[in-house]
Amino acid sequence: AQCLVGSEMCIRDRYGGCTTKTWITAGDEDVRDSHRSQNGVTVPIDQPFPNGLMYPGDPSGSPGEIINCRCDMIPGDL
Repeated sequence: AQCLVGSEMCIRDRYGGCTTKTWITAGDEDVRDSHRSQNGVTVPIDQPFPNGLMYPGDPSGSPGEIINCRCDMIPGDL
């Protein structure tokens, strides 16, 4: 059976059954303020982070949020 792209079940399957994701910054002085405030934030895998992005570099975000973003996302809790 195929999963619907973006569905909760498909997202969980893609990330090995994880139900959460955590935003991680590069941790230096070049990290933009809106991403620094996301560092270590954990949300349900199928929900956006508080800055509105589903993951670092999410193309649905504004250019100011995604261009040259060096952040990462870790499936699961830290």
